[in-house]
Amino acid sequence: MLDLEGDGGASPEQVASGALAWVDTVEKATGRKPFLYTTASFFAKIGNPKGFEECPLWVAEYGVTKPKLPAAWTLYTIWQYSQNGSVSGVTGDVDMDNFNGSADTLEKFRL
Repeated sequence: MLDLEGDGGASPEQVASGALAWVDTVEKATGRKPFLYTTASFFAKIGNPKGFEECPLWVAEYGVTKPKLPAAWTLYTIWQYSQNGSVSGVTGDVDMDNFNGSADTLEKFRL
């Protein structure tokens, strides 16, 4: 999974080309497109670049009933809807996510 939510001072073009190179490298090594974790606003900030559309989308957006999706996607695979959740047996805040599919679909993502 590529966590794409910061630019580190790089230009939008540098972020997009570096991210796409990473995605291509991972796909060549595994035979699968990696997940892309991002927000609609950050993806727009780097110009809604092409080439990521086939990556399963893990989108983050909090405090809404439905997340905004980056322009390249019509659905999400995983939605991180909170970063302040709680889980029995875990101390402190945890991220909360929703998988958009069945257990069989989730199983297909295993390597």
